Formats: sequence, structure tokens, C-alpha cells
Amino acid sequence: MKAFGKLFSRNMKLMLGNVWRRELIMLVLCVIAVFQYAKIGQRPLFSDVMQGISDFRGNPYFPMSWFLIVIFNQVVIGDSFRKLILHDYPLVASISLGRYLFCSVLNLFSVGGANVLLLLVMTRHHSLHFTWTAAFCLLLFLACFAFLTLIFSPVICEGLVVIIAVLTIFADGMPFFGRLMFVRGTAILPGDVLAALLMLIIIAWCGFRIKQLDFI
Repeated sequence: MKAFGKLFSRNMKLMLGNVWRRELIMLVLCVIAVFQYAKIGQRPLFSDVMQGISDFRGNPYFPMSWFLIVIFNQVVIGDSFRKLILHDYPLVASISLGRYLFCSVLNLFSVGGANVLLLLVMTRHHSLHFTWTAAFCLLLFLACFAFLTLIFSPVICEGLVVIIAVLTIFADGMPFFGRLMFVRGTAILPGDVLAALLMLIIIAWCGFRIKQLDFI
């Protein structure tokens, strides 16, 4: 347990060293977007940001605050999970790959979970059910993204994240990701479950592929 604690601490320092600049930039952008949201909607600051697509005086506008919050974690993590596995693992190769991967996932969720908690507290929600649903969706989405960066270029993966977020805004009924908008309803539908299972399958597939990858 002590050795695992040292590994967790070591990996956390490596990950935070890679992401802290992006974290700061994204936090500033989110705060600016939330201020702008309050100005446009004439609502109290930080209120109902996760409402999603809105109609202000008959003119729907792009929910920039919601968009930035959805892509926040993926932009912050970027290629740091990929580096942690493919670049930094050989330095401690005496530890089994499975144990190292488990620790790295905990590091990922520690950083991503802290961001989700911060953003959900910042943006204040309508119900506890929606808050837990949004937190689960954001973290599963982050895990799927992180594992995909092991197989594909992080730039491609981040482009996919942006496309999914934009489709969620303009396509009503988008499974799973639509649950991140309060305005789209909070009920869990069969399509949401299938989408979540698909992401879990992608994570498992990427996990099985790790041993076939070239470590730096």
C-alpha cells in the first residue's frame, strides 16, 4: 500500500505538471463565459449554466458556457494520460502494467473529478439527480477520451469531443450527452444506457490494446 501511495503521488505530480497551464486557461475561459451568460440572460451570476440550449427573447444562442464546461476536462487532460502510460511507465517497469494502469486511472479521476466538482458547485443545479447524472456522464466521457488517446492522436480525440458537444447542442435527443443539459430532461433512456455501454466497451478495447503499443 505504501508503494502504491508513492506511485500515485509520483503520477499525480507528473500529470499536474502537464496540465496546470491548460487548467488555468480553461478556468479563466469558463469564468468569462459564465459572466457573459449572466449578462445575456440577465440572470444571477453562475445560475443555470448547465441549462444548455436557451432561447433569449425569441433568439436561440450558442450556449458557450455549457460548451466549455463539457469539453473542459478533455482539453485539460489532453495528452497527459497518454504520456503517463506510454512515456512514464517504462521508468517504473518493475511495477505490473495492470497495477500502473489502475493507478493512472485513479490519477485521471482525481484531476477530472476535482474539475467536475468545481464546475458543478460553480454552476449550481436544479436537482441532486441532475448533478449526479451530469457528474457520471462527464467522468465516463473523460475516461473514454483518455483511453482513446492511447490509440489515436490526442488532437483527433479532442476534435471528436468538440464535434460531439456541438451535435449535442443542435441535435435534440442525442443519447447520453443530452443528459448534460437540464433543458433536455433528466430521465435516463435506453439510448443513454447503450451509449454508456459503448464507451465502456471502447475503454476495455483500448485497455486490451495497451500491451501491443510501442512504449517510449
